[in-house]
Amino acid sequence: MTEFEKDAVALYEKEMREIGRLVVKLNTLLDGEATIGYTGNFERWGDNLAWGVFLPHPGRVGTDNDRIGWFATGDLDGARDTAAQLRGAIKILKWRG
Repeated sequence: MTEFEKDAVALYEKEMREIGRLVVKLNTLLDGEATIGYTGNFERWGDNLAWGVFLPHPGRVGTDNDRIGWFATGDLDGARDTAAQLRGAIKILKWRG
């Protein structure tokens, strides 16, 4: 792995930790619990997982309408966009009181 690839992986992992931190913060403002979820598979031929944050959806599987963000494993820009969307959701919830 090149230094550039190592740096990219490190930045992606840092952004995933930030998403986790933001989900914890979001959960302090919600009735229920938002979760980080995924679809897809990790197979011998590769990783086709896609990640997002699902708002509370008691008693059923989450849908697109429950989701904040969506990005493929390793997609730094997608992870950053999701973190930005979470920050926006947190600001709105705080503003609404």
